[in-house]
Amino acid sequence: MLTGDWDKLIRQLGQAGERLKAEAQKATNENGRLLEETMVGHFEAQDLGWVPLKPDYLAWKLREGLSEETLFATTTLLQNIRYHERSWHEGFVGVLRGATYQKSGESVVNIAAVHEYGTKDGRVPARPFVAPTLAECEPQISQNYQEAVVRAFK
Repeated sequence: MLTGDWDKLIRQLGQAGERLKAEAQKATNENGRLLEETMVGHFEAQDLGWVPLKPDYLAWKLREGLSEETLFATTTLLQNIRYHERSWHEGFVGVLRGATYQKSGESVVNIAAVHEYGTKDGRVPARPFVAPTLAECEPQISQNYQEAVVRAFK
């Protein structure tokens, strides 16, 4: 025969759903901020091994007074990398929809996609920043959710 405070166990189980939801929300937000921070850090450090800029394009950027860094003409793309909470268990990390480059009016999302995947004609090589960041952060994301479950049932 099992002994113990069965009423307490029943109360804990009754509250587990809400506690788990709250802890999952904390982990989701923590993971979103981790991805945003890591992605921005890679832009700033230029440490993802991207294909170097072609000499002609680099020369043009310098003549135009733009940054010589890869994936930077201006800081618009970098400034639009954000985490957005969608619900207690879902978030979005990436480039904000609707953001455009002031000078050209081009969609920042479209430019980000070109950088991530390259162009079909190969004129712009893939310089991924989303996929490598997700792969790098995946172990920590998993750990954060595991810890959330443990906290929910403490």
